[in-house]
Amino acid sequence: MNRISKNQNYHRAGSLNVGKRNKEKELIQDSDIQEFQDLPFRIKIETLPKEENYARLFFLHKEEERTIEVPEEITCVDVTLKNDVIKDLAPEANWFLITHSYKYNIYFDPKKKQRIDREYKIYSLNAGKNFTIYNYKKTYEKKDQEKTNRYLRKEKFLDELIETVVGVSLSESDDSVNDIELKIEN
Repeated sequence: MNRISKNQNYHRAGSLNVGKRNKEKELIQDSDIQEFQDLPFRIKIETLPKEENYARLFFLHKEEERTIEVPEEITCVDVTLKNDVIKDLAPEANWFLITHSYKYNIYFDPKKKQRIDREYKIYSLNAGKNFTIYNYKKTYEKKDQEKTNRYLRKEKFLDELIETVVGVSLSESDDSVNDIELKIEN
C-alpha cells in the first residue's frame, strides 16, 4: 500500500465544536467527515449527545453512508503528553472515545504492525476551543483542483511566452492572431 512521504504537507481539513451551547443552553451536536486518497474508508467524528467534552471517532464506507468495522490497519494514539499511548476501542463499541483537550493521531499501517511513525499518519485532532482536524492524505477533489491550477498556470506561462516571442497575445480574439496562424502554416 502507499506510504506517506515524510515531506508531504498536511492541510487543515476541518474543525469540531465540542461543548458549544445554543441560546437555550443546550449542547450543540457537531460532526466532521474526512475522505482519504487511496484508502477504502472515511473517518467521521461527532460529538456525543449530552456529553460536554466527548466525541466518538468511527469509520464509514468509502462510498456509502454506513459505518464499518475499524480497519485492522488503524491505530489511534493519544499524543497529549508526548507519551504516545495507543487507545483501545470504546467498550462494546466499534469506535474510539475522544476526550476534548487531548490530542490524537490516527495512523494507517498496511502491514498491521501498529507502527506510529509519522509517515503512516493520516489524521490528527488537536484540541483548542474546538478540535482542529488535519488530513494528511489529499482527497481526490483537492488533487483535481491542484491539477487544474497547475494546468492554468502552465497555459498562462505559454501564452505569455508566445506573446513575447511573436508579439501577439493569443488570448485576444482579433484577426491578427488568425493572420499569424496562416503565416505559420504557409
